Amino acid sequence: MDLIAYPPEARVWIFQANDPVDEEFLPEIHDRIGEFTKVWTSHQKQLRATGSILHNRFIVLVVDQSMAGTSGCSIDKAMHFVQSLGHLYETDFLDRHYYTFVDNDQLRTVHSNELRSLYEVGEIDDDTPVYDNLVSTKEDFLEKWVVPLKDSWIKRVVFK
Repeated sequence: MDLIAYPPEARVWIFQANDPVDEEFLPEIHDRIGEFTKVWTSHQKQLRATGSILHNRFIVLVVDQSMAGTSGCSIDKAMHFVQSLGHLYETDFLDRHYYTFVDNDQLRTVHSNELRSLYEVGEIDDDTPVYDNLVSTKEDFLEKWVVPLKDSWIKRVVFK
């Protein structure tokens, strides 16, 4: 995924798998994402888009909206595409109840129900790097996708 040519305000969507995707499927998924972004449209206008799968679990789609903006129907197309990938590779990329954090230099994904107990027993703390999949621009993706728990909205899940 080449983000250099995209402006800081380019729109970003991140979809996370509950479990890491098997390495053998990554090239095929990457190709499918490339094919999708080449034909992704909004109101019959081609979107300038790119995407990739990162860390074996995150599908990232990026759109430069300066040429053609996304719409409800184009976002629906993306959701259907991601859902179809999930069916093909038997994983769920749309369940927003899972969170990923860095644990001993490894990524670990857990259900929201587990976050509080992990915090209480000290497996995670305020400085644990977490992935904020709600970042919405290229700039935020590059600067704020991974932040300490204390600086993330995810801390509300821990302390609810």
